[in-house]
Amino acid sequence: MPKPRSIDRAAVAAMIVLCASWGFQQVSVKLALPELPPIAQAAIRSIGAGVLVGLWAWRTHRDLRLDDGTLRPGILVGLIFAAEFILLFLALARTDAARVVMLLYTAPFVVAVGARFLPQPEALTLDRWAGIAIAFVGVALLLSPAGADRRQSLAGDLMALGAGILWGATTLIIKGTRLRAAEPAKVLLYQLVVSAVAMTVASLAAGEAWRLPLTALTWSVMAYQVVWVTTVTYLVWFWLVSRYPPARLSVLSFLAPVFGVVSGHVVLGEPLTGSLAVALVLVTIGIVLVNRPAPAP
Repeated sequence: MPKPRSIDRAAVAAMIVLCASWGFQQVSVKLALPELPPIAQAAIRSIGAGVLVGLWAWRTHRDLRLDDGTLRPGILVGLIFAAEFILLFLALARTDAARVVMLLYTAPFVVAVGARFLPQPEALTLDRWAGIAIAFVGVALLLSPAGADRRQSLAGDLMALGAGILWGATTLIIKGTRLRAAEPAKVLLYQLVVSAVAMTVASLAAGEAWRLPLTALTWSVMAYQVVWVTTVTYLVWFWLVSRYPPARLSVLSFLAPVFGVVSGHVVLGEPLTGSLAVALVLVTIGIVLVNRPAPAP
């Protein structure tokens, strides 16, 4: 693996594209909900992406062995990944995409707190504590009755928050087990394959209908989710992490909720209220502080 280099314009440009894609992901889910119910949509996403990532890993001769001690934690993160996306897609059926993407990005704060209890603990510095506190105020404002429109569903907001917590838990398990040293494509495949099975079962148990034929809009949205977001952007992210310092790349992740809020307003016509804007600023500041690399000793 090449030695990580300093963040340059190419890395910044790539991260802007990735964050815009991840932010718009929540909007794309809502666009397909009239024809594809939420859990079925999440299952199709994992099935399609699992096939594409598996083919890519096979063609590029990635290490996909299961006898390296990663199977059990891999199944665990796959089940948590499934629960995360079931909550996420159900949340998008109940509340605005802008609110969902902001609550989903509480994951970095879960990781910052939980990293203290890993086998190799990571320090929770003063600026990270400040970032957690600032973001907490933003989330509290978002969930408060004063900050919620009557059309919003508190249940959907809480589901989105739960998805963010599970996302953070997935990251902690990867950091704290043998998955940390595993081939990134294999870690992604554990999540996609296990979640594809789990979410298909959950969708059928919930009585969701998998309808055909679908409109061109729904086909386009699913292609965007499967091919672009879950396959291409994740593989590009792994490529970036292999060449640039991950902590410095993560600082730019604050752009994803910004893009999510803006695209929800522009594409779906979701209201951009004062309380939503303040909450977005607070959560954004929190993400930057939590992900900011520690100064060199």
